[in-house]
Amino acid sequence: MREMTIRFLLALLLMAGGFTLGAGRFSEKLPGRSIEAKQLPDPVRRFVLQHFPSLDRFSYRWDKRFYYACDETGGYYLFSAAGAIQGFRFNMRQPSRQVIDRLPEAAMAHIRERYPNHFLCAFLPQDKGYRAELFGVDERIVYFDSEGRFVKEE
Repeated sequence: MREMTIRFLLALLLMAGGFTLGAGRFSEKLPGRSIEAKQLPDPVRRFVLQHFPSLDRFSYRWDKRFYYACDETGGYYLFSAAGAIQGFRFNMRQPSRQVIDRLPEAAMAHIRERYPNHFLCAFLPQDKGYRAELFGVDERIVYFDSEGRFVKEE
């Protein structure tokens, strides 16, 4: 009985360690420099207030190209100065359907169709297109052009 308990605890520990390593693969330092909510352009402020209870839910950053609404877990939404959502990165959750609907439709349709057992943890601008990071049974990185058409998969 004791040996079974030890095996169970070891298996649980290994699973937890593997989950942590997998979830942390895409983690990185938050981009840009910190700014206050009052420094956000009006379109970004309106988007946040329309989709979330208050501006206080996030901390904010800016890197000369994009504005970021960062949550307490290190995830963030990425906005243009005009208030258009450009992407996101989350470690342990999915963005809302309202956010997904604002991303390139062709890319989201491709991901839903080709990767039904994966979760989208990041969708970010890269070069002249987008990079989508997926996790599930395995981890994948999928690239799209600026129109959201599939380019390649890693």
